[in-house]
Amino acid sequence: MRKVSAWVAPAVVAAAVLVLALGGVAQASHHVSPSLKAGVHNNSVTNIPSHKLIKSDFSGGFSGVTAPAGTLTAVDAPQALNCPATKAPCTIVATYGIEYIDSTAGSRTAECLIVDGSTFDNNGCAFEGSDEGSGLYETPTLVQEASVAAGPHTVQVEFYSDSGTSVAYWTAQYSIYG
Repeated sequence: MRKVSAWVAPAVVAAAVLVLALGGVAQASHHVSPSLKAGVHNNSVTNIPSHKLIKSDFSGGFSGVTAPAGTLTAVDAPQALNCPATKAPCTIVATYGIEYIDSTAGSRTAECLIVDGSTFDNNGCAFEGSDEGSGLYETPTLVQEASVAAGPHTVQVEFYSDSGTSVAYWTAQYSIYG
């Protein structure tokens, strides 16, 4: 019994420190800029536990798209999801990663969840911060959610860069809960 307690206490302390450290990183990792659309949105996925998964689609590949400076550029093709009337309102959760070239120091990039042709909840896109201009590939990942009414919906990811850049590989998983 004494041998177990000798390693349990340090393990518990280490786990607590890790949770506190990662919590601070998670809170500081997403920025919302009013330059694309005004407003603040909450990226927390708080209402899913009471919902059941209706459908989930995963796609990915090489984009090869050049995102012009200051322009939202589609990374993937629109995906169709349906919210049944008996399950409405539904929650769409998008999990995606977009690889791009960090080409210009100080340039900001953003990933945007597009639902039915516009940014979700009209609240804007999530900015990842300023690039260093390293010329290397970066792959930010993001989880965003949107509440939708009953009926068919389309979802898509768009990418933004202040200075323009090339988009390489991407992945996206769209899930709808109701």
